[in-house]
Amino acid sequence: MTGEPEDPHICGCAHCSHRSGSPFQWWTGFPLTGLSWTGEHGEPAWYDTHPGKTKRGFCPVCGSHIAALDYGGTAVVGILVTALDDHRVDPAHVPLNQNRLNEAAPWLAPAATRHQEPVDVHVILRREGLAGPEVLLSRRAGQVYAAGLWHLPSGHLDGPHEDVVEALIREAKEETGVGIDPADVRHAVTVHHRSPGGGARVGVLFEVRRWSGDPRILEPAVCDAMGWYPLAELPSPMVAYCRAGLDAYQAGQQFAVHFQEPGDPIEFEATADRLRLVASAGAAPDAPGLQVREFAEQAVGCITSWTDTSWAREGSRVWRARGGEGGEWFVKIHQSDRFHNREVEAYRSWVPSLGPAAPRLVATDPGLRAIVITAVPGLSLHGAVYRPEEQQRLFHRIGELAAAIHRSLPALPGDGATAALGKLERHLDAARDHLAPGDEDFVRQVTAKADQLSDLELVPTHGDFQLRNLRWDSDADTLYVIDFERSERGPAVRDFVRLADAWSGRPDLYEAVMAGYGRRLSQAEEEHLAVHQVLDAVSGIQYGIAHGDPELVERGRRTLAQLRTACSSGSPTATPEPTR
Repeated sequence: MTGEPEDPHICGCAHCSHRSGSPFQWWTGFPLTGLSWTGEHGEPAWYDTHPGKTKRGFCPVCGSHIAALDYGGTAVVGILVTALDDHRVDPAHVPLNQNRLNEAAPWLAPAATRHQEPVDVHVILRREGLAGPEVLLSRRAGQVYAAGLWHLPSGHLDGPHEDVVEALIREAKEETGVGIDPADVRHAVTVHHRSPGGGARVGVLFEVRRWSGDPRILEPAVCDAMGWYPLAELPSPMVAYCRAGLDAYQAGQQFAVHFQEPGDPIEFEATADRLRLVASAGAAPDAPGLQVREFAEQAVGCITSWTDTSWAREGSRVWRARGGEGGEWFVKIHQSDRFHNREVEAYRSWVPSLGPAAPRLVATDPGLRAIVITAVPGLSLHGAVYRPEEQQRLFHRIGELAAAIHRSLPALPGDGATAALGKLERHLDAARDHLAPGDEDFVRQVTAKADQLSDLELVPTHGDFQLRNLRWDSDADTLYVIDFERSERGPAVRDFVRLADAWSGRPDLYEAVMAGYGRRLSQAEEEHLAVHQVLDAVSGIQYGIAHGDPELVERGRRTLAQLRTACSSGSPTATPEPTR
């Protein structure tokens, strides 16, 4: 036998005890490719212990029991360890499991030890290549398990005297010749694996980005090729166990289960992928995937912690990233190219004119639809509670910030287009069951007048100007605005659509906003604002229904109710009457 033993155990089942005449037999598995019969009598005789399932091999001369083999193309052969020449000295044959010992001999003492599994280590040597991060892989060869398949440099612990980091450094040196400092070893993934033959083990994968020496083949008897491969384009054929560990690594997870079934191929096949990721408590289980982490670290350096700060919105994700030296950034993935391009364009054009009142764009990757921006301090105004006089001061600052946005670039002539009219029927169809009686007629009455309204000049607009995208730092007395993915040129009233919900029923807050803005809305702007509010309300209701967002549904219903009340009182919008 050559190759690595798998699942050494003792078994006391009826077949083992009856055939051997002893309470149990001592087995281990080996790769079938490493089996050869060299004795003078050649291959043993075989007996169908389980007809059509398993056969046992014995010497036809002396009757010694030797082997067991399952039918059906199994890759593993069972060998009675006592038939091996070196069974007394090789620690790899020490039985880890005790199976069914009391089945044939009830007088045996209960097993004194619990189930145990071997531990192996895998080194992810990683470098940056032209196509992104690359890892070093070797191709197994000779009389070993999974010959011909690509795998990470790996090996077993030599014994209880060796810890996993020591084993990793030793195996990397023996297989590739590289030297690794323990300080450069980073835990990547732990995989609980079961092979198609039934043997289980725990594999610990470590990431190493810095080493000494050039990797080369040092064990040609078991490795016939070695090379660097992009993580995004791993080679084939590859050991499924190794591929599972690398897939978990790329997914940003630190623990995975990979239990293969009998008959599964040793080689990775997508149709038989048994990888199951397990989230890690307290270890940023929702950290972004490898490509996003790589992109962010290339932009700002080493990131030591990730916190998912996303809203419950489909597609978009936002993380707070903290660096090893205390820096803090936000990393955002947009749900579409349209939103990504809008936000990047805003950061590159008019947002810098806001100065410290807005984040700064650090890096962008169109392929990932990702951006890295600086973090701004303060707390969101969404749900915050302040005294009335403090609220008035804040809303005055909100008006000032809106004015700064709208005046950041020269205004352009209006183009006659009215927001989202083309989507009205689709949105109404989806929202109809959640509208109050009379809402649909009211929506149609308001939007029917849209084509008759005079054009408004087009200015930079935030597009989602509401309290949740505004942050207040009381210590610095500074108001910040974030999230520009809905930014585009439009009439200035576009930015008062969602803000109007915050001043509803509070004429003092409306007056504070207008005072900060530097002027009141014109009659034409108020008419446009009513159309925008109606369209936004219906759109919000249908979106909230489709995506399970009750806050959006309620806000849309509330807006329609306020607009209808204002209209019945003779005002064209829900804008509060000025205080006298």
